[in-house]
Amino acid sequence: MTNDPTLQPSKELAYILGVLKGDGYTSKRSIGLCAKDEVFINSFAEALRRVDLEPHFYRVGPKEEYFDVRVHSKALSNWLRTLGLEDIEKLVQGEVFTRAFIRGFYESEGCYHVQRYSHGNHVDTGVRVQMSNTDRELLELVQRLLNEIGFDFRLSKCTSRPPLKQEYLLLISRKDIAEKFISTINPCIKNGVGLNG
Repeated sequence: MTNDPTLQPSKELAYILGVLKGDGYTSKRSIGLCAKDEVFINSFAEALRRVDLEPHFYRVGPKEEYFDVRVHSKALSNWLRTLGLEDIEKLVQGEVFTRAFIRGFYESEGCYHVQRYSHGNHVDTGVRVQMSNTDRELLELVQRLLNEIGFDFRLSKCTSRPPLKQEYLLLISRKDIAEKFISTINPCIKNGVGLNG
């Protein structure tokens, strides 16, 4: 493998872009992801390998509780800096690429939440799926892409107190639609596995 990536549209590149628009990072000479979840780190690393990049792994944090995977590629970093949201939208057109981009973004910025409701002796469960970010235009792009694959997420403001930046939220709170969303994008984390309900 080299530090010259394959930049032709692919589901792996779409996934990488989704992650980078969420928890991932880009510098002048490298890109990467720092997270606690090793499954997420390995998924991102495998996508990097599939576009001909060699990931490097590090342990970081006061107790080395975070995994950091990164690639050193000035060519990729320069290319990413030229991309606006309109460019990304064009790159991830088509259902396979759209699902991959949303999967990467959801694994970065998403949340799968099980709610329980008591009705006398009966307990119902609900599922809420959401994604949040401080970039409203980015979430509007994600919302359009979600609509293209059949999901009508609601976009709203989160409660924020200064000096925190205003945060925005994409949300689906119907259990059947939330579960269909998880089934469609097939995230490696935040998918309800291991949760009751």
